[in-house]
Amino acid sequence: MIYYDPTEARKGTNLAQSVIDKGSPLPTLETLTGGDILLTPFPIPGNSIESGPGKTVFSNIIGKSFLLQRKSGNDLLQSIPHLMDVLRRMREWDSMPWLAVSGLFWKSINHKVVQDGYETGWHFHSYKGVLDAWQIAGGR
Repeated sequence: MIYYDPTEARKGTNLAQSVIDKGSPLPTLETLTGGDILLTPFPIPGNSIESGPGKTVFSNIIGKSFLLQRKSGNDLLQSIPHLMDVLRRMREWDSMPWLAVSGLFWKSINHKVVQDGYETGWHFHSYKGVLDAWQIAGGR
């Protein structure tokens, strides 16, 4: 089963239409877990995270599912200051959350991040550092 936070399916999204078509929206997924997408072999009854007062369905699927944070292009760069906070939240629910990044990134001669052909104001070490930190802290 593919579940996604409903904000991921809004107009202009970079989430593939096939994921939206084959998946189901799961309200409050990102608010609760920090993740954008949940891949699990288990259907979530009523597409609701809440299973009772103060309880969630995640207690039954931890360790048997994948929680992903999805970043596209400039969204990744704008998330650099907050990405480790996102990972901390996700690790409360999943021991190895995934970061799925799309876009083309490389280092300019000025040591700035070039994203999809445009030099940004971000230093390449900030970009590389947050990706390394994500993995060192247990993310994939």
